[in-house]
Formats: sequence, structure tokens, C-alpha cells
Amino acid sequence: MDVHQSLFPLFGIDLNFVKRAEELAAQTLPVVRTNLLDRADRMRRILRSRG
Repeated sequence: MDVHQSLFPLFGIDLNFVKRAEELAAQTLPVVRTNLLDRADRMRRILRSRG
């Protein structure tokens, strides 16, 4: 498991968590930003599919 996976859980979060992660991504290094935004997008899709 890479560090980025452990910083972005798949369970017990909501859209507020995703929004905060996206806001914080703007303050990070490009490689971290890319991973964080990718995971935020995936989590948004998961949450949307859960309804």
C-alpha cells in the first residue's frame, strides 16, 4: 500500500471529506496533488453510485 492510499480512506467518508481533500490538494506537490485528485474523483463516483 502506498502512502497516498492510506491518506484517503474508502469507507466512512462523505462529500465534505472529498471537498476538503480537493482543497488541500492545491497546497501539495504535483505528484501528491495528482494522486489526491484522482482518489477524490473515484470517491465522488463511489458516493454517487451509492445514492
